[in-house]
Amino acid sequence: KAQEEIAALSQMAEQLNSKMATTELQSVDLDNLFSFLSDVQSNTKSNANIFEAIGEQMEELVEDLDAELENVIQLEMEAIAKSDSKMSNLNSPEQRNGSAKLGQPSLPEPTGPPPPPPPPPMPTNGEASDTTEPIYESVLPRDENDPSSPIRINGHQQNGDVCASPPPVPTLKIIKEPPIASPPSRPESRNSTNHPHHLQNGHDQVPTSPPPQQPPATPTALQAPPTGQQPAEREQRRKFRVERKLQELEEKKEPTEPENLYHDIVEFAQNYFNSHERSPEGTIIATLTRKSRGKSIEYIPKYEMVTYYKGTTIPNSHIHMYDPDNVNMACSVFRDLCKYLRGEMKLDQEISTIQSIIGHGIEREELRDEILVQCMRQATNNPNPEWAERVWLLLCLAIVAFQPSKLLYKYFVSFLRKNLALEGKLRQYVQWCVDNCKNTKVSCRQFPPSTVEIAAMRRLGTIVCRFFFLDSRTKAIDVHPTDTAADAAAKLAEKLGLRSLEGWAIYQSRPDGEEHVRAHDYLYDVIAAWEMKQCKLNTSQSSFSTLRKGNNQTLGSGDNRFVFKRRLFRNTRELSQDPVEVNMLYAQAVYNVVKCDDFPVSEKVALQLAGLQAQVMLGDPKDNDRLDYYSEVDTFLPYRISRARGDDVWVPIIAQAHKQYGAGRPELTAKVLYLSCVMQYPLYGTTMFNVTYRGYWSYGNQLILGINCDGLMLIKPEDKFVLSEYRYQDVESIMLDPSDCFITISLLRHNPDSSHKCFVFETAQKNEIGSLIVSYCPALAGWITENEAPTKKTKAITNEDRVRLYHNLVNCRRTLVDSEALRKPQDSGGGFLRNTLRRLSKHRIEKLRQEHGNSTDDGETYKGFPHAYWAFSRQAIPQSLTKLPDAEEQIALSVFQLVLTYAGLGQNGDTVRRVEDEHVNLIQTVMERCMRKENLLGELYLQLIKQTTDHPDPNSRVNLRHWALLSLACSVILPPQKIIRKYLIAHLKRCSSDYVTEEGKYARFAEKCLYKTQGTRRRQWPPSREEIMCTINRRPIYA
Repeated sequence: KAQEEIAALSQMAEQLNSKMATTELQSVDLDNLFSFLSDVQSNTKSNANIFEAIGEQMEELVEDLDAELENVIQLEMEAIAKSDSKMSNLNSPEQRNGSAKLGQPSLPEPTGPPPPPPPPPMPTNGEASDTTEPIYESVLPRDENDPSSPIRINGHQQNGDVCASPPPVPTLKIIKEPPIASPPSRPESRNSTNHPHHLQNGHDQVPTSPPPQQPPATPTALQAPPTGQQPAEREQRRKFRVERKLQELEEKKEPTEPENLYHDIVEFAQNYFNSHERSPEGTIIATLTRKSRGKSIEYIPKYEMVTYYKGTTIPNSHIHMYDPDNVNMACSVFRDLCKYLRGEMKLDQEISTIQSIIGHGIEREELRDEILVQCMRQATNNPNPEWAERVWLLLCLAIVAFQPSKLLYKYFVSFLRKNLALEGKLRQYVQWCVDNCKNTKVSCRQFPPSTVEIAAMRRLGTIVCRFFFLDSRTKAIDVHPTDTAADAAAKLAEKLGLRSLEGWAIYQSRPDGEEHVRAHDYLYDVIAAWEMKQCKLNTSQSSFSTLRKGNNQTLGSGDNRFVFKRRLFRNTRELSQDPVEVNMLYAQAVYNVVKCDDFPVSEKVALQLAGLQAQVMLGDPKDNDRLDYYSEVDTFLPYRISRARGDDVWVPIIAQAHKQYGAGRPELTAKVLYLSCVMQYPLYGTTMFNVTYRGYWSYGNQLILGINCDGLMLIKPEDKFVLSEYRYQDVESIMLDPSDCFITISLLRHNPDSSHKCFVFETAQKNEIGSLIVSYCPALAGWITENEAPTKKTKAITNEDRVRLYHNLVNCRRTLVDSEALRKPQDSGGGFLRNTLRRLSKHRIEKLRQEHGNSTDDGETYKGFPHAYWAFSRQAIPQSLTKLPDAEEQIALSVFQLVLTYAGLGQNGDTVRRVEDEHVNLIQTVMERCMRKENLLGELYLQLIKQTTDHPDPNSRVNLRHWALLSLACSVILPPQKIIRKYLIAHLKRCSSDYVTEEGKYARFAEKCLYKTQGTRRRQWPPSREEIMCTINRRPIYA
């Protein structure tokens, strides 16, 4: 039946595609669409027999081709087996005697290419191999009557296993040659490089003496050796086989030994761990013992820092960190981890703790290794199995959320392999971590695990997600925590039998609208976002429901669900030849016509389509004239048409339309006709978004922005009339406002078809619109996504260029020093002992810097200005960098303190929380204080350059906030002093040569802002909130 459907669909598709290709859109009568399809079905029945005959012939050809390929592949495998296994025993007396008894002709060394094969083709040699040992059991021929011989059908040997890989081309020539009436010859030499396949198979070698006279045999029959020789030969062959196999195993083990090396976590601790002071438990005892010890401090050895710790607090993070906010976070994570693993919380608190810990790791990359190390420590030698199980549960959830760094990875894998010796559920947890510790996805998860994911992980299971289709059907599939939308779509297509996934996508349907799930987004993140939103709404009833019985929970019901439908329509005038795809496109077309009313369907065409839809749903009309089948009028007609009359009037009309337009048509034919009719509308394949036009024209502000494979459309919502149409090549740029719901579309200036050159639309679906435009026209992606690459691709930065940029920077610093505009750092006196200690500490610091490989920048001291004067500092500066009066110096010191506070380095560990208003107020205060006087403006730039110079962690949050401030300052007002401006440019050029870290991206953005600001007048007022938010996010500013 499936073949018949495919044949019929192919015929209809060819007819319809040829008709639609020759028919112009302007000539289609949308009120009489069925006239377009009047002669489509005329030749269907007459050609049915032809298609059936063609189908049978194709099946026979496929079967013959399968048999031929099976013989070819088997012979190739046997030839390779013979050449590999016979070399070791080729010259043994036993083999020579056996050859003599078999009448084997002696073969000389080949000196030239083999002769061409004889013209008459013969059947293939059907040597079959044993299924258990396909290579070695087919070396010697067997007797036809031997019970251990391969299966024979009608006296001929049949092939056994089929190799998955195709044989080389020369083998086809060998197979067609008539076989010599003797057992297969053994190759005498493997050194010749001419025609290796011919030599290995031994078919093309020329014997020196004619073979003995033998009775004619069937082409596939083989002459077997005497039975007395077989046991000895078989034993000898088995011996060589075992030895060769052992040798191969030893060779395979040698290159894999480095992978199996054990990397002890203690080695990682010695290299990257901080030193923790040993303190007894209890606050009173700790205080007393600390006083009694005096200045002697005992540190915990590193091997103890990787085993279970019975305390609840740690004095510092395990791994070196430069951001004090991260250090404080690491200590609080360990405290929460200890409470969680000891079962001191209720179930809701446990879930929130797990989500909090993993959420910190997702948000801050610097904390990921710290969290994994803490879990590894508390899982090692844990005295309580229940506590260990909780730690491993957290590890299982963390490893699918983010991955260990390159430094920790090999130690983490060795730790997991070591713990595979555990038993029971713990071993299953360890195996889960081993299987998922090498995730090759582009990014990590965006949200911490949901309650459903945590519950599934407790059972070592996954979530079963139910996907909805537009015809109300559903499919449920297992979704792994690391499965993206693309992975789930591939599983879904395999389950549905969909041939091609091109254009199909998964959507999430929420109460507030529908949104496309990008191919690289994790479905578990979507589920977690649903749950977080539900918690914010404080609703008691969950939006998730169990739709299938069993251990796994099923998601997708309720207010939130996954929908699978077509997203991209690249060939809107061609009908697919895949029955599964046609069924789904038909359902989507019905949904667009009836539910969405996307097309200007007239009443006549709506009834014609309703007749076809009724034929698909109900089959041929029944003779009893029951009208209750058509009572759901909204199922057949769009509301715009059905509201004109009552349901009692529409029911008999739909029944009559069913008889007139749908009766007698097969289900597939009715679907194809429905789909081909809808494809005549110009809006078919256009995704529509409701937008508000922010401008002035006569059409009103409420519009529909349509996006299809050709370009953009502006559509009136009332009658779906296309106001204007713009192709993608006419679009100059598309801008998405980062802070507001605006999208700006700019057209090319030389486009004569439109008086408007710029459109600004307000819509909450701006990101969805931008993503769809990029999918259709990747050339516009540079306007929508961040274009971090330089506009003009020059040659790569070399080491000589980096040295030159660094020397330019040093020269600018020396120019500043020579100008005597800087305040020289002074050493405060404190006696001989204090100065000696300071010298020792400075010497130690310099030694540490040299050990860390930063000696090229350090050690630079010019006229009493050391490198520390120019580099990043996490403490407040004791004096201003430039020479200022006392009043202005106090302002400069307060400005530097505000900069530290904004970056998260305030006094006593005070940090600014993620409140945009506080950030904006801080930045506006800094800019307002420094814009008043030129001296303070120069001081501000020197402070910002200092804080963005040689930060230990370029990607840290602290460094990026300093760079955001510097970028904002460059976009508002530049320093009036030429030497400071020259120093700023040299600093930006040196840092912008880095194309790896986020620091380089900010430096390039700040450089662009600087050049834009150079030709503008001096600003009088600090930046607004919108300007600040756009600039610190490296986005263009919208007016």
